[in-house]
Amino acid sequence: MGTKKKTVIIAAAAGAAVICAGLFGIYKYFVTPERVVALSLMNAYERLDGAFDHIDKLDMDIIKDHAEKGGKITFSAEAAESMMLGGMPVELTVNSDGSCSVADISFYDRVSFQIYRDSEQTLVNTPLFGGGFYLPVDGFADEWNSSIFGSIAQVPDEYDPAEIAWKTVKGEYSFSEFIGSYGEELKAALSGVRLEKGGKVNVIINNDTERADSYTADIGKEEADKLVSAAVDYICEKDGANEEQRQKITESLSVPENGINIVFKVKDLMLREAEITIGENKYTAALTGENDPFDDMTFYKNDDTKNAVRRSVRGSNGVFSDKISMGGTTVFTIEGSADGYDIRYNMDGITFDLSARGKITDEHSMSFSDVSVNFNDLIELDGSLTVSNEYDSDFGFTRSGEYVDLLNITEDEWEAVSGTLLGAFDLFSGN
Repeated sequence: MGTKKKTVIIAAAAGAAVICAGLFGIYKYFVTPERVVALSLMNAYERLDGAFDHIDKLDMDIIKDHAEKGGKITFSAEAAESMMLGGMPVELTVNSDGSCSVADISFYDRVSFQIYRDSEQTLVNTPLFGGGFYLPVDGFADEWNSSIFGSIAQVPDEYDPAEIAWKTVKGEYSFSEFIGSYGEELKAALSGVRLEKGGKVNVIINNDTERADSYTADIGKEEADKLVSAAVDYICEKDGANEEQRQKITESLSVPENGINIVFKVKDLMLREAEITIGENKYTAALTGENDPFDDMTFYKNDDTKNAVRRSVRGSNGVFSDKISMGGTTVFTIEGSADGYDIRYNMDGITFDLSARGKITDEHSMSFSDVSVNFNDLIELDGSLTVSNEYDSDFGFTRSGEYVDLLNITEDEWEAVSGTLLGAFDLFSGN
């Protein structure tokens, strides 16, 4: 090989080395742990709540409008031959304007009553005696658990950390909504936090073990309190919580003096797992879907995967299944198709099945001509259902007589209620 050719090769190699060194320097400058985690969270943000994208868009718009602004639900059915209401026509109408809801329920021409609910109270108005029943909205869990009914079944506090996580899994609290609404607050709270890159760790993707990069953030109490404050603001805004509820949420999400430790596990710039340690407890969120990480989500505490909450979504374009399980028990399933939906709820001894077929959807309503409902094999109903995001402006609720505080019922009131129930059963049986 000639001297000239050797010189060219050496020069080329030197040039390549300089280019590689420059690229490596640029890489080291721009690809910091903070940027990698930020990019992974941005990618996650774009896919958050993606499970709901499987529902037909027009159906989802009607459901969201009804949940946020109110509307009207009508259900007309006949009870199947079962333990209760055999062969009896049943009519249900629910009107809501966003501030309160009124349900009119009638069983043939024998019994009809109304249920009223606003942010403070639930009233059940029945003609069986002069008045009805009262239930509080604020502090319901505390009052229920301290009543005679609490000895039968305890109701968890709605702002217990586990309940907040459960609401998040069900979609009542939206990660994307939170990040979109409180992005500046989150950015300010995390501005002083530094991430450190750890080693390679195992993550599960589509039931296979794969390697990912880990990054650790230690968030001091001051910064952590800012994050919690943003979360509390979001929850309160979402629920319309009052000051007492705000205090309860704040206490349930309190930060220990040593702050919060978070480990992010990232593969291909996509967040796959986050471990959050607060005091003595570690909370894990794993995103294990293959194409969309959020198609499979698992939440558990202190490595207790046996009692984990899992959500699994499959399908697209209105044909899908969405399943939530706690431990080894499937507690909620919804299956969608072009013709309708099948929903099953199974928890704490309560089973509810709804099959809605014959779907017709327009701009403001979604109706089903073939609907069946089964509640614990006690009540079976067959009929039709319509959900609309427009409500009747003339709906109302007439308060009359005395309302028994059901959770603080006296012995005399209990005797009156018992007599009312027996009278109702006599009406049902045709006596």
